[in-house]
Amino acid sequence: MSLPSEMSQEPNPQAENQPASQSSSQLPEPLSNEAQVTQTTSPPLNLPSEQLQASLAAASRYLEQVNNIGLSDDVQDLNYLIDFLVFIVDQAYPFIPCPSGCSNCCVDSGLPRTSALEWAHIHGYLSQMPPDVLKQVIEQNESRHRPQHQQFLAEQARIENPDTDLALPKFECKECPFLIEGRCSVYAVRPTICRGFGYFTWRPGKERDSQIFACQMAADTLLDGLRQIHSPYAALPAWNPISDKVYALNRAQSTGVMATLPLWLMAHTDANGQILPLNLNPDFSQSG
Repeated sequence: MSLPSEMSQEPNPQAENQPASQSSSQLPEPLSNEAQVTQTTSPPLNLPSEQLQASLAAASRYLEQVNNIGLSDDVQDLNYLIDFLVFIVDQAYPFIPCPSGCSNCCVDSGLPRTSALEWAHIHGYLSQMPPDVLKQVIEQNESRHRPQHQQFLAEQARIENPDTDLALPKFECKECPFLIEGRCSVYAVRPTICRGFGYFTWRPGKERDSQIFACQMAADTLLDGLRQIHSPYAALPAWNPISDKVYALNRAQSTGVMATLPLWLMAHTDANGQILPLNLNPDFSQSG
């Protein structure tokens, strides 16, 4: 991965402690460059601690310059920045289990919220799939999730009304339709949330503490690894500013629609199991 030289320079304490200025488009706050997962002390790293902190601080500044998702393959591309952050965290904490081919989150939490911008990439990728793979993806979505269409509409109401107290629907199946034999069939264009899961922290509310942004197994493995090397502290980037950036770009560059990935696929599959032309503002209620 070709990275700006700034991301491997020695840290600048003033730069790390000062929030980057916001532009008129109200970009999100910079990434947190530390996240305490238990107590105190500095993190043990394969990378020097100073280098990790400098890289996280540099990524924070580059986040403000991001202006696309999956288009430019450089520091202005959010996917590129996420991949860089995952890379340096993985170098620092090699006991994080996510690179091993584990697909637990795809089975237990495979209904990721996906922006219209991200769905456009996935929809375009479908035309490049081998026909048998695409057929399997569609069949899996139809058999697993079409019977849950009403639950997906209830979840869509929650997405579109985030300040309400609508109950989380009860899904019988949460497995991603793009998962085939334990592997992601759209890995190259997978949503941002799939790229970052397992390597970030997130804060579920302003008054809530940060949590490890991972499944329980991955979080437990990270904490066990820290205990084994006698450090209860991990330096992880924060997911919330990344999520805010996704929403901001989706509003500015597309329709602003956000939906679960299986619902996007349902809205683009006809009665004969064929993929429909791209529609970034579909009537999801008619996709059942």
